[in-house]
Amino acid sequence: MDIAEYRQASHQIWQQMAAGWEGWNDWLAEASQPATDQMVEALAPQPGETILELAAGAGVAGFLAASVLGGEGRLIMTDFSEEMVEAERRRGAALGVSGVEYRVMDAEQIDLEDGSVDACCAAGATCSWRTPRRR
Repeated sequence: MDIAEYRQASHQIWQQMAAGWEGWNDWLAEASQPATDQMVEALAPQPGETILELAAGAGVAGFLAASVLGGEGRLIMTDFSEEMVEAERRRGAALGVSGVEYRVMDAEQIDLEDGSVDACCAAGATCSWRTPRRR
C-alpha cells in the first residue's frame, strides 16, 4: 500500500468512526481527564491567545483550553475527517463554548500562517507546546 492509499483508507476509517466516537464523548473526557489536565496545564493558555488543536477528534483538550481562555481568544479545532469536525461542532455547541473556529485540516499539512498561533496541542499524541509568535 502506498502513502496515498494509506491516507485515503485512514480518512475513510475516521469518517466512519466519527458517530461512534461522538457517542463516547463523556466517557472519553472522564477517562482522559488526568492526562488532559496535565496537557492543558503545560500548554498554559492565556486570555487573548490563539490555541490550535490538531487532530482534535472529540475535542476534549481543546474545549478545556477554551474554558481557560474565558471567552477571550480563539481556539482552532481541526481534524482531517469532515465528520469528526461536525462532531466537534456539535460538542462545542452542547458545551456552550465560544471563540472556536472549526476547520477540516490535515495535521500533516497545516494551512495557517506562520506565527499565527500561541500554542498547540494534539490530544491523540498527548502533547502540547508553546510556539514562538511574532506580534
